[in-house]
Amino acid sequence: AKTAKDFGAKSIAAVVPYLAYARQDKRFLDMEALSLDVILSLLEASGVTDLVVVNIHNEASIRAIDAKHSVRVHNLSAVPLLAEYLKKEGFDKAYSLSPDKGAIYIVEAAAKILGGGYNFFEKTRDKKTGEIKMGIKDLDIAGHRAVVFDDMISTGGTMAKAVEALIDQGAERVAASCTHVLYMPGAEEKIRKAGADPILSTDTIETPFSKVTVAGLIADKLKEII
Repeated sequence: AKTAKDFGAKSIAAVVPYLAYARQDKRFLDMEALSLDVILSLLEASGVTDLVVVNIHNEASIRAIDAKHSVRVHNLSAVPLLAEYLKKEGFDKAYSLSPDKGAIYIVEAAAKILGGGYNFFEKTRDKKTGEIKMGIKDLDIAGHRAVVFDDMISTGGTMAKAVEALIDQGAERVAASCTHVLYMPGAEEKIRKAGADPILSTDTIETPFSKVTVAGLIADKLKEII
């Protein structure tokens, strides 16, 4: 980007489908760095004018931090692509669930395509230990198919808890779907043991679960901004 800027480029787009540093979008403990703010500052200094990402971890936080910088952040959603894929794989009319209220916008978008309704669980995470606690709701899910949607799977703990809760309530089949799979050791085993079938993601990070490509989504956005 710096070289392009030095040679007179009027606009420079950086495409980062999975922006890892976006997970640290606020200070949970004193003296923690705002990694997302730092990255945007570096991109801005190098001459980047537009940043294209896919399903950033927290839409509200990126908007608050983005307002401090000249870099325009374009946050694309792969959720419709994932939902369309699942619809063709037997999940038409499936129930869409978010394991966290903060990701409710994801299942709202998915439900418009799958058509089976949506809801969310309440997730809390201990700031020091990272331990996850999930408030489970009683859902009318017995005998129905369901999909747990999230922006990412890291250790698999959140996804596994949500899948297991739906299975315990009588769901016929539950898919685990997300945009980014980090494929941490033990994550797949944890989610499959909970009862998920299938596990599905995009190719923002290539894994065995990458069945949906975001290439077209990104290409369309680049045509708009370049």
